[in-house]
Amino acid sequence: MSPKVDTFASGLVVLEVLTGYSINNPAQEYKNLLLMFEDKFDSPDKLMPHLDSTASWELHKSERVSAFHSIADRCLDLRRNRRPAIVDLIPKLEELRPLPVMDRWECVVCMEAGPDVKWMLLQPCKHACVCHVCCVGLVECPMCRSVVSDSFDVFF
Repeated sequence: MSPKVDTFASGLVVLEVLTGYSINNPAQEYKNLLLMFEDKFDSPDKLMPHLDSTASWELHKSERVSAFHSIADRCLDLRRNRRPAIVDLIPKLEELRPLPVMDRWECVVCMEAGPDVKWMLLQPCKHACVCHVCCVGLVECPMCRSVVSDSFDVFF
């Protein structure tokens, strides 16, 4: 056993998230998602028709699917010494993470939205779900109901 087992598992999780298929028995003719990947998804173009239809892939579809395919391919290399360490994947995953679109965020208390809303990060739960006005006097997080011990301005 080595830490590269975690890398291999991460590659399978990437495929599961992209396709929505189960790791075991993803399709009738395949015993597992790895075999399906090796047989059907040897390029990003072949993976595209199998993307999970319930996910929102329209935004940035082509460049992100290609990058995620590359990550999965590297993680699923059968030679474990050729797999990347998990820590080496973090910069690539950070590049792929979408930046928050502030005008789409909405305070869960007052429903105020837009780029001018000042957001607050609640502690200890770390939810950034309320504006600075609604945060005043807040005792519980409106998302998880944990007791709010402190709050901080969020800077993007």
